[in-house]
Formats: sequence, C-alpha cells, structure tokens
Amino acid sequence: MSFRSVTSDKVHHRQLPAAEFSGQSKTICGSSAGFLIMRDEISEEITMIDPISKTLFRVPPLSSTDSLDDNVVLKAVLSAPPDCNPYGFVLMAIYGEKRELAYYKAGSKTWTKLDEAGSYFDDVIWYKGDCYAVNGYGKVLLVCQPDSDSDPNPLMVEEIAPPWLLQGSKVYLVVMAGYLCAIVRFLKDSPNPTLGYKTRKFELFMVDESRNWTRFGKANDWAFFLGQNESKALSVEDFKELKGSCIYFTDDNWESYKFGITGGHDSGVFDMAEECFQPLQSSHQDWQNPVWFLPDDDV
Repeated sequence: MSFRSVTSDKVHHRQLPAAEFSGQSKTICGSSAGFLIMRDEISEEITMIDPISKTLFRVPPLSSTDSLDDNVVLKAVLSAPPDCNPYGFVLMAIYGEKRELAYYKAGSKTWTKLDEAGSYFDDVIWYKGDCYAVNGYGKVLLVCQPDSDSDPNPLMVEEIAPPWLLQGSKVYLVVMAGYLCAIVRFLKDSPNPTLGYKTRKFELFMVDESRNWTRFGKANDWAFFLGQNESKALSVEDFKELKGSCIYFTDDNWESYKFGITGGHDSGVFDMAEECFQPLQSSHQDWQNPVWFLPDDDV
C-alpha cells in the first residue's frame, strides 16, 4: 500500500500483512483515528488497521445482525483508536441503499441499528466522545452515550440542527475552532461522458446558537480534508505546509456505480478565497480512488 504526502509529493510504501490483504477483495470504507477501515467484499468482514504500526482489529460484518438487511458499508468512523481503547471504542457506519446509521461497540457480537435517526445520511464524524451525523437535507443529529454507564444502554439521538433549503449534492461535517460546520459540495455534469460528473464548487456554513446556518466565504486559518476519510478541519498554524481556506477533496460519490460510471476521478484542491481549483499533483503515477489518511487524527 502506498501513501503520498499532499505537501511534499513523497511516496511512502507500507507492506501490510499478506495473509490479511492479499487479493483485491477489500475496499476502504473509512479512514479515522489513525486507522484504515476496510470491508471484504466476499466475506463481508470489517478490518481496521493502523498501516504504520500494522496493528489490526476485526469486527463482525453487518450481516451478523438480523435487523440489517443491507450490509454494504458506505462510510465508517471510529470514536477512538482501538489500540488505545480496545474495550471502549465505537465504530459508526453509514450503510445500505437508504444510507442509514448503525454502530458497533467494542466487545459486542452484533451491530445496533439507529432506527430513530432516519435515513439518507451524507457524513458522520466524532468530536469529544460524541458522534454527529448530517443527512442530505442538512439535518444534523447528535448521537451520544446516555448518562448511565451501563454497557447495554443504546446510544441516544438528538436533532441539533433542522433540515434547511439545501441546494448542493453532498454535505460534510467538520469541527473548526470548536464550532460545528457544514461544507456543501456541488457537482456538475462532466464534459467527458465516461466520467459523468465533477465538482464545481464548495460552500462553508457554521451553525449558530439559534441552530441556524451562516455562510462563510473563506476560512484563512483552516484547511479541510473531505472524502472517504472522517472529515477534518486542520489549523494551518499547526500544519504550515497547508494552504488556508482550501478544501483538499477526493472522490466519494457512492452512487455513481448505479449509472455505470467509474468513480475515483473527482479529486483536487478548491481555494475558497480565489474560487478556483487545483489538481492533486503527483509526479509518480495516477492514483485510483485515493483516500486521505491522517496518522495524528486527534486534532
């Protein structure tokens, strides 16, 4: 497996255990807390691996739970690195045709479906032990532990921002300086019919105390990473190689396969201040279906 630095263009190769990752049956469904989350398309088993230390964890497939009749994981994110908290992590997933939510608690034998959450979710993130999810209409949910520490207690769901007049194609959640923000991605038809689509712009919003969304034209002190990874806002003060007010994005159009379109091509950097795009340059090769990996994910 190869990793390319977005700032230096250097490529780092990591040899993963051959017994676990031989063949082409595994697809990456998440990058979170310093781990890659993969689903085996044959066995449906979900594997989490730290590609640096090669620490590996397995969780049951969604098909192990009778109430989950559609077990394709679209995106999965971790509450904490499982090697640091092997008995306390939670893996939250968007899954299935209706893009519903389900979670796995460390030590469980099955997954739990969040029926009360609804459906058609676009993104899910963790922040300070709580989970936040946004659907395609802009409704934001807080998913948190109940006050009791009793392990069997299910997670609780609370709406913290209502649906709004969303005009875009996909919504992401990030936390910027402690504030919950939404980034809306707008797609357009590509002039190349074999590609089908491409991103035309992004818009950044912040939720205020009245639970309304306010648009920001730019964010000079922040860079954003969006795609199959857990969505992140990084301070350019801490990561000086990054450019402020820029969105580094990869292709995560889950539904493109329905229309016979091969995804993975729609990646780049969007400068919100200049309202222009730059390619993700690489002097080495064409990268198919790239996914962001942040080793220091707790930022």
